[in-house]
Amino acid sequence: MKLKPKLDTDKWQLFLALLLLFLGLLFGILASLHYSGNGIEKDKIGFVSLRPLHVSYVILWIILSAQAMVNHVMQMQSGKRIPSWISYGKLLLLSVAILAMTMAYFNSRFGGREYWEFPPWIGVLFFAVWILQLLGMISLIGKLNFQKVYVWMWFTGAFFLMLTFLESYAWLLPGIRKSTIQDITLQWKSSGSMVGAWNQMIYGLAIWLMCALEGNSEMARGKTAFVLYFLGLTNLMFNWGHHIYTLPTQPYVRYISYAVSMSEWILLVRIIQNWKKDKKNIKKFKHNPAYYFILAADFWIVINLFLALCMSIPAINLYTHGTHITVAHSMGTTIGINTMILLSCICWFYFQKFGKSPLTHFHRNWWILQITLVLFWCILIYAGVMRSIWQMQEGHSPLSVLMKNMKPVFLVFSIAGTIFTIQLLRFIYGFLRPGRDWLRESK
Repeated sequence: MKLKPKLDTDKWQLFLALLLLFLGLLFGILASLHYSGNGIEKDKIGFVSLRPLHVSYVILWIILSAQAMVNHVMQMQSGKRIPSWISYGKLLLLSVAILAMTMAYFNSRFGGREYWEFPPWIGVLFFAVWILQLLGMISLIGKLNFQKVYVWMWFTGAFFLMLTFLESYAWLLPGIRKSTIQDITLQWKSSGSMVGAWNQMIYGLAIWLMCALEGNSEMARGKTAFVLYFLGLTNLMFNWGHHIYTLPTQPYVRYISYAVSMSEWILLVRIIQNWKKDKKNIKKFKHNPAYYFILAADFWIVINLFLALCMSIPAINLYTHGTHITVAHSMGTTIGINTMILLSCICWFYFQKFGKSPLTHFHRNWWILQITLVLFWCILIYAGVMRSIWQMQEGHSPLSVLMKNMKPVFLVFSIAGTIFTIQLLRFIYGFLRPGRDWLRESK
């Protein structure tokens, strides 16, 4: 059956997500300039608004692009369409929610917590979107029995995103707010589990993409893939313990949490590297741009795994907690791993549709993108080390002195971030340039 919707809402959602990615990185650069005092006037939009704009936009890029591509793949495989009332309703709610969130941030109207610092009523709109996403997926598939592992991962991610998002607003209950420790613990628990929820969707897309490139779905039915799924599910529910090192909790909570988290990443590396070992794959896919972004994700998994292992050591965590090293780990995960996997999927769709790379001189642009991101990441780690040394010294100088000395470092950081953003914008422009052709179904 040929499917010809009047409006391909999933692709419009993907376009919206790409726009949010660019704006999120742009606000991140402005926030870094403001933070370091390089070239931003204090009476203009301040760091207090720039930071949540950066964080919320990048998080929404990850969630919305993953949802859009999951919907697209499920519709291709099932031969069905998500009911129009769900598709149009979700797009309308998203548009209203993002506009309301942006206006709230620009007017310094806050009221939320980490990731979602906008007033709680806007969260109701996003929660409705997550419900519609799950309903749309359910409409495409009757049973989960005998489904490939990535389908299980997509459903798990969609369900727990809805659940953890709701849990992240538990602080509105008076009983929770009475206890500071309980409030902080619950907030970090929900935030950590929410990351696990969207990771389920993204890791599922990675497995689907490798199956699509290979033309063989056996990987998605293998024992290793399902072990990864169950570890990811355990990670989603229990790995939040490492976020609360500074709170009075039992040590075993932290150790179990990190053991689960690290084992999940190791297995994902194993799946990708086993796939890479086949020399035929390299010859077969070296012309496909999606392959190179999968390689980039593999690299970022390895170096972030190393950083996370170091941060999991309590003696080291004492120094790194709350410094730029934590930011480096977060950036390496959201941009280095998640974004590279998502870009690889977009490249695959583009290549299938148009039979070419989204950019001329693709490899050169890809290398510039990766090198600037590595520089960006290394500067954050260096800044974190300097901050750690400073805060552990007895009788240390005022923070303003440290920030003044670090000003050249943050300037290089901003320059690297600007180059990375410009380079990523070139890829985004390459993806969006075909315009209406993207919205037509392939013959």
